[in-house]
Amino acid sequence: MIKTQNNFDFDEKIKYPELVRKYLNQDDLVLTIETTGLSPERHRIISFSAARFDKKSPDTVNTLTYFSENKDDELEVIESALGEIKGASRIITWNGASFDLKFLSKRCEVYAKKLDYNNSSVKIGGEEKHLYDLSKLLHPIRRSIRDESLSIYTLLEEMGLSDTTLPDGRTVTMLYKTWEKTDEKKYAEPIIDHSVYKLTGIINLLSLLNCLRITKVKPEITEVTTETGHKITFTSSNKNNVKFEPSDSKKAAAFVGTDSECITVSGTTDIFAPIPLAFALPGIHLTFTGSTFTCIFDTKGGRIRIYYADAASYVRIKESGQLIPKELAGTMSKDSYEKVTRETCYTLSALPEDESKAKKQLESYIRQLVLM
Repeated sequence: MIKTQNNFDFDEKIKYPELVRKYLNQDDLVLTIETTGLSPERHRIISFSAARFDKKSPDTVNTLTYFSENKDDELEVIESALGEIKGASRIITWNGASFDLKFLSKRCEVYAKKLDYNNSSVKIGGEEKHLYDLSKLLHPIRRSIRDESLSIYTLLEEMGLSDTTLPDGRTVTMLYKTWEKTDEKKYAEPIIDHSVYKLTGIINLLSLLNCLRITKVKPEITEVTTETGHKITFTSSNKNNVKFEPSDSKKAAAFVGTDSECITVSGTTDIFAPIPLAFALPGIHLTFTGSTFTCIFDTKGGRIRIYYADAASYVRIKESGQLIPKELAGTMSKDSYEKVTRETCYTLSALPEDESKAKKQLESYIRQLVLM
């Protein structure tokens, strides 16, 4: 077995160090494994890698990898892995509950070792460790990000942290097979580098937990571009300080992908989003990036769509197009109204002429859209 150790400066390697520190404890253990395949019954562990803060230097992260030189080394790798897990207060993984720990637990059984786990904890030697599987914790935001599969590599690319010089998972397996045949160091090094990259990546992705707070966002509108081609600028300190200047509303309309008129609202938020988050309904497109947001509303006669959260509680009268509560349709003919969906459960409403009231209404509505 080969054991490699390295360390890195937390503030240099982690893109949003202060944000990550909110979610990473000093005694946490970040882990990942590499395997010869997906089936623990037919395949085995190539390596176990882990990262944790240096006990003497809280700004330094130590990484280590136990690398199996051949099939006879797997037991030694597993015993080393169990020792690392036992010394941790909490385990942090990416997809660990469904793969890493599941695979490790199954391979432990082959050697009469025991590692119990579930979706929220790991039990070893009678001690229970809390399991922090980021891929599961971030599941609620999957529809708001570009890649709903929650791939670690896609998310790191979204953060500007991809490394195309490293092998992917499939290439790792091929490199290991070549290593076993040749015993040449050049085939083992990329596998270890790949594992360390994943460890650093998992730590960086802890910052995405901040995206879960977006449901409590407090948007502050600073600018509204109307369909009449005027820009309304609000200041945070004085809501009545309003300035008008020419603007090109056609650019905003093109962003929606239609030729219709629109209102573009932008401003700042109190919650930082490390990657872009998008919330879209027909006629509305809302995005958060960093500490800013942009919301584009298609308009009809100066009116925007006001969506209702519980579509099952409403129906629409066919003749007038009016949206009414479902219970009011109890005495009406079933042919006179129709069901609505999340996408069609809305009314058209004009914004107040008073700019400060319009600003307040839009900010409230944006908070509502995030919850839908």
